[in-house]
Amino acid sequence: MQLQSDRQQRQKIFAWVVLGCIILAVGYILWVTLRADPTPDTVQALPQGTPLPIAQPGELEAIQTRPYMVFINQDRPYTGKVKLMGLDSAAPQAAQTALSCERVYYAAGNGICLAQDPSASSPLVLVTLFGSDFQPRHKFTIEGIASRARVSPDGRYAAFTIFITGHSYNDADMSTATILLDTATGASLGNLEEFETWKDGKRFQAPEFNFWGVTFGRDSNRFYATLRNGDTTYLVQGDVAARKLT
Repeated sequence: MQLQSDRQQRQKIFAWVVLGCIILAVGYILWVTLRADPTPDTVQALPQGTPLPIAQPGELEAIQTRPYMVFINQDRPYTGKVKLMGLDSAAPQAAQTALSCERVYYAAGNGICLAQDPSASSPLVLVTLFGSDFQPRHKFTIEGIASRARVSPDGRYAAFTIFITGHSYNDADMSTATILLDTATGASLGNLEEFETWKDGKRFQAPEFNFWGVTFGRDSNRFYATLRNGDTTYLVQGDVAARKLT
């Protein structure tokens, strides 16, 4: 009887040892698996402040072959970065460009970007014209505060508005400059204040003209803008070739 009892005791001890070994083996396998194959959240998480990878030209071109949108990222720490987002819900795509803008507009493979220069002692706007690769083609600076940007539907012309003084169109003392550009050469086509303005068939002139908010027609030569003279605001139609506003 004693021998049988000892045998049963040894069998119980052996069973517990085997069970412990199995538990240790399973735990080790799980530990190795987790280290070798982290969860998607672990892969995607980036330390705060880590720059997003800049998309290659091929990635940007692929997104532009289907419906997409261009927008300025408002999420920290990437505030101001221009991104492309595909609108195909079945195969969503997104790409980060190298551009940082406060205003951006893009059409027919040509775009304009306005950004304030943080290092300037007085307000200074960096104007950048770029192509379908979202790389700068032409750059220049102008004193002021960025307000609006637009590109014609065919990509031929660009327009932008800056505040020279003031920060709002409701500011009685505000002063603006609205300039047209040739996107191919980067050349200025003039400040709208340099164009002839006509009202009721007569030349219309005043020292307080302020223009803003250009919108181009489909033929790009025709455009529309807002004109304020004193306390009166007008909608004007413009002709790029004739340098004329009505």
